[in-house]
Amino acid sequence: MYAALPMYDIAPLHAAHDALWAGIRDRLAYAGIAAPDRLMREVEIGAGWLWPVLLLSQTCGLPYVRRLRGKVRLVGAVDHRLEGISAGDYCSRIVVRKTDLQAGISRIEDCRGRRCAFNSPDSQSGAGAMRHLVLPLLTGGRFFGSGLATGSHFASISAVAGGSADVAAIDAATWRLALLHLPRAAELAVICSTEPTPGLPLITAADGPSLALFAAINAALADLAQSQRDAIGIHSVVPRSADDFATVAAWDAEARAAGYLELE
Repeated sequence: MYAALPMYDIAPLHAAHDALWAGIRDRLAYAGIAAPDRLMREVEIGAGWLWPVLLLSQTCGLPYVRRLRGKVRLVGAVDHRLEGISAGDYCSRIVVRKTDLQAGISRIEDCRGRRCAFNSPDSQSGAGAMRHLVLPLLTGGRFFGSGLATGSHFASISAVAGGSADVAAIDAATWRLALLHLPRAAELAVICSTEPTPGLPLITAADGPSLALFAAINAALADLAQSQRDAIGIHSVVPRSADDFATVAAWDAEARAAGYLELE
């Protein structure tokens, strides 16, 4: 069986995620459900989403509505306790260099013609939310001068800080982690945030034990040390249905209808 919590499981937080998984695993065992001894970190994010042996993983809203809906079961969405955001939702922080902010780049409109870094073209927080934000500002089907795919939000932060890009949309939960664990994040400033959408879905296989997982995760979180919950930014899991992700699908459809398929 395959289990992972890949989206926020950075190296400094492995121990806390392992403690959470141990609690989930033991509660599943008590319910008669077999689970792996440990989280699998060797598999590329996304590789196991459609595996028949998937027990638990985390995806993103955009790949969920594009190709996973109806092929996996939703377990729920994480409540990160983001300020001003409803439980189970999240948003993206639009970041630029502090030196650019001081030079007058203080609104998304000021980023026209600049280079945008994004973690992946099918990331809701890194690409989908940004496309929706700048859609009303397009000129000739473009807003940015160019785009740079970096492979991760942390890499996008480093790209902006290092000058190979000028602006990026960063998942708000990841941004909070970056301020604690990525020194170069201190060189950036948030100029705005995108509208909230449902947070990253926790999923299991199409015939997976979604209700048992939901109960096991919340029970394990309740028993986890408060310091560990705060460190990983996971406080509970809230219910989610496919209909809850209609906003993500609508944003994607609007951008596609406008011919705005890439961040450029």
